[in-house]
Amino acid sequence: MSDITQLQVQGITAEKFFESIQGLREEIHELKSAIAPKKKEEYLTKLDVAKLLKVHPNTIDNYTEKGYLKRYKIYGKRVLYKRSDIDDSLTQLE
Repeated sequence: MSDITQLQVQGITAEKFFESIQGLREEIHELKSAIAPKKKEEYLTKLDVAKLLKVHPNTIDNYTEKGYLKRYKIYGKRVLYKRSDIDDSLTQLE
């Protein structure tokens, strides 16, 4: 009975047993993802974004007007950009 293919637990074949284990692993992975702490969003000023992208701050205004970047207003006039939006706006060259 050392052969693992002959495993039988309460009428379950080894194949079904391992399928069940794999299903449990997938469910555990989904649960871990669901309860994992969310990464705190990082907000950047226009100057921060310009430094990050190594461009002039006026270029950031142009990118925003063209819709390449999205800005967020807070407390009236203060404009901020989400770091995740900046990262998402970058495209890979082929």
